Amino acid sequence: MEERLTIDHKLSEKSEYERVINSGGIVMNDRVGGTLILTRAFGDYALKDSGVIVKPTIRKHFIRPHDRFIVIASDGVYDTMSDQEVIALCNLEDSTDKTSKNIVSKALETGSQDNLC
Repeated sequence: MEERLTIDHKLSEKSEYERVINSGGIVMNDRVGGTLILTRAFGDYALKDSGVIVKPTIRKHFIRPHDRFIVIASDGVYDTMSDQEVIALCNLEDSTDKTSKNIVSKALETGSQDNLC
């Protein structure tokens, strides 16, 4: 059974959109400050006045005996791939090196250009 451990902090999430607007942030062309689709980032300092914050959502998860893998990937993967597609690639290989290369290759194949290499 798969379990998502993260929350996507994007303007498409109503609560994130409202947080940006309520903090005096600027949304143009469906992007914070007209450039960033994410609403939380450690970089992008120039967009701090536009509503981008660095505070992450934190969730504790204890590894259980039946947990087979955990995927830590950027929006560059998840912009073009679903959780199920990533899980399917994880189930194909026993090697983490091969699996990570397959995920990056598939994301590139499906049109991602962000945060992959």
